[in-house]
Amino acid sequence: MDVSAQGSLRDFSDGQTVSAYAEEAVAWAVGRGLLVGDNGNLLPRDTATRAQLATIIFRFLEKLSLIHISEPTRRSYIS
Repeated sequence: MDVSAQGSLRDFSDGQTVSAYAEEAVAWAVGRGLLVGDNGNLLPRDTATRAQLATIIFRFLEKLSLIHISEPTRRSYIS
């Protein structure tokens, strides 16, 4: 997996509130499409819900080609 991908935290209204120690990892997760935000926010100070974490893990496994769900099925389960 390409670990050089970097997204911009500036694309999110609260991107500047990501802790310094997490900036590189969060930017990578944004760049890889694992984190897409919620209404223009990353919400780095909030607690992730079980559903949010499951979505991140799903996206990660999908990027590694360890799982694949057809597009019609994806639309019915993932919003």
